[in-house]
Amino acid sequence: MSRFGFVGGTYQSQAVNADCQRCMNWYPETIESGLGQSQMALYPTPGLAVFAQVAGAAQVRGEWTINGRTFSVIDAQLYEVLSTGALTSITSVGNDGNPVSMVASPQQLLIASAGSLYVYQLQAQSSLGYVAGQVTPIPGATFVGPVLQVGYSDGFFIALVATSETYYVSNEFDATNWTANGDKIISTYPDNTVSMIVDHREIWLLGAKASEVEYDSGNIFPFDTVPGGFVEQGCGAQFATVQLDNSIFWIGARNDQGSGIAWRANGYTPTRVSTFAVERAWQSYPLISDARAFSYQDQGHSFWVINFPSAQATWVYDVATGLWHERGYWNQTTGTYQAALPQCHTFNFGKHLVGDRQSGTIYQMSTPVAAGSTWNFITDAGNPIRRMRRAPHIANEHEKIFHYSLEILMETGISPQPPLLDGAGNPRAAQITLRWSDDGGHSWSNGQDRSIGQSGNFKHRVMFRRLGVSRDRVYELVGADPVPYRIVDAYLKASGETGQSFKPQKRLAKQYAEVA
Repeated sequence: MSRFGFVGGTYQSQAVNADCQRCMNWYPETIESGLGQSQMALYPTPGLAVFAQVAGAAQVRGEWTINGRTFSVIDAQLYEVLSTGALTSITSVGNDGNPVSMVASPQQLLIASAGSLYVYQLQAQSSLGYVAGQVTPIPGATFVGPVLQVGYSDGFFIALVATSETYYVSNEFDATNWTANGDKIISTYPDNTVSMIVDHREIWLLGAKASEVEYDSGNIFPFDTVPGGFVEQGCGAQFATVQLDNSIFWIGARNDQGSGIAWRANGYTPTRVSTFAVERAWQSYPLISDARAFSYQDQGHSFWVINFPSAQATWVYDVATGLWHERGYWNQTTGTYQAALPQCHTFNFGKHLVGDRQSGTIYQMSTPVAAGSTWNFITDAGNPIRRMRRAPHIANEHEKIFHYSLEILMETGISPQPPLLDGAGNPRAAQITLRWSDDGGHSWSNGQDRSIGQSGNFKHRVMFRRLGVSRDRVYELVGADPVPYRIVDAYLKASGETGQSFKPQKRLAKQYAEVA
């Protein structure tokens, strides 16, 4: 039996006959010891459980944690989220349906929502006459236009004005005073500033075609341009810029060469992290400017999660492996994937808390964990998570290959107790479904189901036999039961036309590496 690279990320090329790999609701993890049964395994993406909720609300528009306190904007209301899951209403804010931008100092929380600013007093500032719990709306006339995003650096709050090249800096430690320092107009690039983020105490101002970085110079106006801090790449999605892995990541905008590339800052030099396949997918969407993203770290992986609302798609970049995978909410009514539910994130109370894009629910997000003889966090708050892996092509210079058997090496014996029930009410183990394409990924066979073993049956083998003949085959594996499917590898027993045992053809890059 031979390995054929079953475990991997998403890479669906322009021609599916060239490569049609997909990895949905699984993420690849490298086995760092180098002594595992495989070099890489597929592990389940996190599930969701309701943590806090506002009935009838349309979406959670943002979250922020400061000094152990978590705040969230749900529709047009700012709440404090307590460790019990209770919500304390603070004040109403404007609601344009877009994400809010929030930053904080130890004393003040600043919210930019629907173009307006709101200051919530976290602690008393007696020298300024502010008491804890006070809410101060900032008059719109303070700025030359609606405020898009806010930031915080070196005690100063920063406000980016939408559809302009202007940003404002507050008085030190006072988000209510924007007149002392005033504003600055960026003149190094001709377009409006699309997005702003503060990283390493520096302000990244990302325009449509180029970007600039500013630092606290200590001058009368606190911030000046970093020497050499001009970046010849712009931003195409204002709400998709994130901090991650000691750097920033963003989606590139149109420039004189094109658009829709994912970038990572390497110092002040943008480094491409997207692939041709990812870029092809993004550039086929109705919009990329509506992308909404957040970042989080879990079990050593640093993830950049990007939702595309108009395309109903979610892409995730894993810094640990450099691979992309997809996540999606399975719509049981239509039988299709939609964008994943989480659209914003914070970490507090020892929990990953994410806000729902289509309701007023804050979920706890977690990788599946055992709870006695069953599992927690193996559904999207009760909705099945459909996990799918579409493997690389199996071909040998387009000769016939006879497929005798395929074994999926995975963790078995993890079905819940009491057992699942089939349509007739009879007990059954969790199962997995295999289908395949013999025309390069254009059409597919019917599915074949296999048990992954009842609870405790750890020696169970997942085998598929008598799989026919093909010149080019792509296997696809799907699991949707409430268990943490963990895939280690897959082994194929096959032979060529002359009866010799099949071994996957080496890719040219590997052959060249061996020669070198």
